[in-house]
Amino acid sequence: MLWPALVRVIVAMRRLEHRLLCLRHGRRSTPAAKLLPPGTATGRHCHVLANGESVLRTITSIRDGDFVIAMNAGALLPCRIDLYLHELFPPVGVDALANDLPYEHNVDGARAMVGYVAKRHPRALRVLKNLARTNPGPARFDPAGQAVLLREVIFPAVGPQDGGRAWEAVVERMLDEREPYVIQSLSSVVCALLIAHRAGFRSVSVHGLDGAGNHFFHADGFPDTLDADGRALLDWIVTYTPKIEADRAYAPGSRSVGIVDLLTQALRARRITVDDRAAAARTAPG
Repeated sequence: MLWPALVRVIVAMRRLEHRLLCLRHGRRSTPAAKLLPPGTATGRHCHVLANGESVLRTITSIRDGDFVIAMNAGALLPCRIDLYLHELFPPVGVDALANDLPYEHNVDGARAMVGYVAKRHPRALRVLKNLARTNPGPARFDPAGQAVLLREVIFPAVGPQDGGRAWEAVVERMLDEREPYVIQSLSSVVCALLIAHRAGFRSVSVHGLDGAGNHFFHADGFPDTLDADGRALLDWIVTYTPKIEADRAYAPGSRSVGIVDLLTQALRARRITVDDRAAAARTAPG
């Protein structure tokens, strides 16, 4: 009983922090269960688009009527988007930013992403996440106030290798439908899966969680699909996220993969189908 009790205490503290930040910035947050109209998930399949290169091959499986959640650079993908998760930069502090880029560079780029999603995907619900003491607040990223602020708890970045029972207690809390806050950690994919769960989707496909290789926006020929605004945004994204040989955040054995795996197993235990389209892409011929 020690770990569930400790998780409850941490969540209570982070809830209070979220409420105080909302008061500071004059914004109200929205519970995940109320992000979408009732019945949105009925009879529909949900797709969660991560940013691994395989997503360019697997998004062709998205059908008319499916519901699509995207994040990070996903606004540039050549597909329809229904819900977009915007990171409030920087989520953990300026010193943690890749390449030590100037703070304002990242704020301006993230704000440009909010505007780009509004222009290219005007019907998409835009959701701001990762409200923290270390970022300037929603108004800097969404000056028009058109995006929704997610009611969330950012749980400390630990993983299954830090104590299996401890993290299992976190996942149990994440999926507790009595919990009014989204409890997320480590990955936007975790946040997207929890939103899909709260909305009532019974089947979810996760794309682009490759665990190795590059992001889709580094793929050869990818810029050919973009308009001028998209190319300008791509320049910012590539500067912030240089080309890599392996995505260490989602490498086998990493904390991010561990928490996504545990969450996926827990959802399946609740008879929610979750399939990994990146794994299917790796095993497909050619």
